[in-house]
Amino acid sequence: MAKKRYVLTDEDKKIIGDMLDENDGAIRFSHKQLKLAGYDYGYGSVQKVAKERLEEENLQAKVVALQARTRTLQSRLTYTRKLYGESLRISEDLMGAIETIPAPKLSIPKLSKTSQTITPICSPIADWHIGEVIDEGEMEGFNKYNYEIAKRRVEFLAQKVMKWVKTERNGHNIDEIHIPIMGDMITGSIHDELITFAEFPITESVVRSSKLISWYISQISTLFKKVTVHALKVDNHSRFTKKKGSKRRGTNSWNHIIAELIKEQLKYHDNIELIFHESQKAEIDIAGQIILADHGDGTTAFMGLPWYGFAREDGREAVKRMREGKRFDDRMRAHWHTAAAGPFGILCGCLCGSTELDAQAGRHSDPYQVSFLVHPKYGWFNFCRWNLKHA
Repeated sequence: MAKKRYVLTDEDKKIIGDMLDENDGAIRFSHKQLKLAGYDYGYGSVQKVAKERLEEENLQAKVVALQARTRTLQSRLTYTRKLYGESLRISEDLMGAIETIPAPKLSIPKLSKTSQTITPICSPIADWHIGEVIDEGEMEGFNKYNYEIAKRRVEFLAQKVMKWVKTERNGHNIDEIHIPIMGDMITGSIHDELITFAEFPITESVVRSSKLISWYISQISTLFKKVTVHALKVDNHSRFTKKKGSKRRGTNSWNHIIAELIKEQLKYHDNIELIFHESQKAEIDIAGQIILADHGDGTTAFMGLPWYGFAREDGREAVKRMREGKRFDDRMRAHWHTAAAGPFGILCGCLCGSTELDAQAGRHSDPYQVSFLVHPKYGWFNFCRWNLKHA
C-alpha cells in the first residue's frame, strides 16, 4: 500500500488529473479508481485538483473570449476610421462641387390688377428622383427617364410657371411664391436595385439634385419680391438606412445635405427665405391658410392610391391638433407619383413619371408638377398641373 501524501507534488497532480480525465472529471469515481490503482490520495486532495483545473479552464475560456472581443473591437475601430475618412472625402467632394449662384435681377412688371387681395402662389416640387433610370422597354413605352430628361423637364417647368405667373398677375395681386420641396429628390439607396441600376453614385446624385433645384428656384425668384422655400427633409428615398426609422429622420437623410447645399448656392439671393422642416409633417402658412404638408410615405396602401388611407390620416391629424387648439385648412402630399386636387388636398405629381414599381402596382401617371394660388379666405384655387412628358 502506497504511503498517503498530504502535500501534492506536480507529479501527484498529474496522476490525479489523468485519472479525472479518464473518468470525465467525476471526483468520487476518480478517487475510487486511484485507490484501486494503489494511490492512497485523500478525497479532499482529488477534489482540490479538480477545482484548480476547473478554475484554470474558466480562466482560459475568459482569455479566449476577451481575445475574440478585442479582435471584434479592433475590426470595428478600423471600420469606423474608414467611415470617418469616407465622410471627410464625401464632404470635400460635395463642397468642392458647389458653386454659389449670383443673385439675379428682379423682373416684376407693374400691371393693373382687378383684385386687391394678396394671393400668393404655391408651386411645390416633388419626386425628382435624380439618379434614377427608367427603362422605356420595361415600361411598354409609357415612360423613360434619366438625368438629361430631368434637366429638360425642369427647364420646361420653369418656363411654364414663369409665363403662368405673368398671366395670373393680370387678375390677381401676386408678389410672393412658396416653393415646398416635397422629398424624394434623389433615387437614393433604400433598395439594392436602386443602387445597382442608378445612373450615378449617390453623392453625385446629391450634388446634381441640389444644383438643379437651386437653378430652378433662382429662375423663379426673378419674378417675386419674396420667395419662401420649405425644405421637407423627411421622405423615404433619401434616408441613409434601408429600414424606415422614427428618430432623426430629418437629419439622418441625404435631404439634410441637399438642403444645406441649396442654402450655400442661394445665399446671395436676398429675396429668398429657406425654412427647413425636420418633422414628419410641416405646417406651411400661406396667406394665413395652414397647409399641412408631408412627403406622403406614411400612408400605407395596397397597389393603387390609398384614398381611404388619406381620409383616415387626415382625421387623426385633425383630432390631434384640435386637442392642442391648432388647425390646418388643407393637405399636401407627394410620394404617390400622381398630380391631383380634391377633398383630400393636393397631390404634387412627380418629375420622373411612373416607374417600374408603379407599373407593377397598376398605377400610371405622366410626369407632372403642380402650381396653384392661395386665397387668404377661400384657400387654394386655379390649380394647374404641368405635363412634362414631351419636354
